[in-house]
Amino acid sequence: MNKTSNKLLATTLVLLSMHLAGCGEDAQDEGKVIANGTALQVYTDVAGNPIATSASATSTGWDENGKLKLALRIAGFPAGREFGAHLHKLACSDNKAGGHYQHTAAPTTEEVNTPTYANSANEAWLDFTTSADGSAMVETMQSWLPRSGEAMSIVIHAMKTDGNGRAGDKLACLPMNLP
Repeated sequence: MNKTSNKLLATTLVLLSMHLAGCGEDAQDEGKVIANGTALQVYTDVAGNPIATSASATSTGWDENGKLKLALRIAGFPAGREFGAHLHKLACSDNKAGGHYQHTAAPTTEEVNTPTYANSANEAWLDFTTSADGSAMVETMQSWLPRSGEAMSIVIHAMKTDGNGRAGDKLACLPMNLP
């Protein structure tokens, strides 16, 4: 064997041993899956809803050492368009999922849509822009886990989220019953 072959063999053995020992990048732990969502519900009673009833979405929530990681994948949406998406308190069929889940809940209804409570650190925002084929994938990481039974869905809104947590009409909903 020549020097190049020896180096290649040695490098391969090191990478293989790292993988087997759980030290390689392929062995990264995503955390514990705590919820999945697969049944997108498009709200057909919204006038001019651009999302087709054939559109699809999936979501996954992980507990990563007491932190929430959420991933959302969508397909079949209008191409090249911005949408807001947030973790919501209620089920999709319950008042169109109610309001946004807030880790520190606003003490009054007047404060719900203020930057103090409606912000990307206190709520889980998953805004996205679709690609040319109408798909998108987005993730968020929060420093908290939702309170048990208080985060039931991800709602997709008509526009990107503004500084007060508003994103327009609720267009679609994905059940996401987090424990």
